[in-house]
Amino acid sequence: MDGRAKSIRRIVDLQRQMYRFCEWQMVQTRARERQLRTAEEEVLRALNDDACLQGLFVSEMARQLARLDARCQALRDEQVRLRGEALDRARHLKTAETMLKDAERLAEEQRRKVEFEEIMEQDVLRRQGASFP
Repeated sequence: MDGRAKSIRRIVDLQRQMYRFCEWQMVQTRARERQLRTAEEEVLRALNDDACLQGLFVSEMARQLARLDARCQALRDEQVRLRGEALDRARHLKTAETMLKDAERLAEEQRRKVEFEEIMEQDVLRRQGASFP
């Protein structure tokens, strides 16, 4: 593999790593959103509970639900951003992989050309040394 193909290989590896990191971030964001939804469900269950002191904490529970909902919305916005970034990373990765294939193909063609020229040169040298009748 020539120097250009090696450089592009490093770029492909980096792009693949960045894409995987973006996917990991999306998974982490989904997990955080699930946790917030679970917390919301717990607050709603507490509101639906028939405890006698519940009336004292209704306003605080409503504020907590609003805060949890705001955090969920922020996470949903983050997921949308990460999806766009993941698509962008995937495009960059695909482009880099295509460039790598082209560079490897060109390096192979160059190697074959040099090999062919060496064979032809050896043949010409062999024929020059031969005696003709």
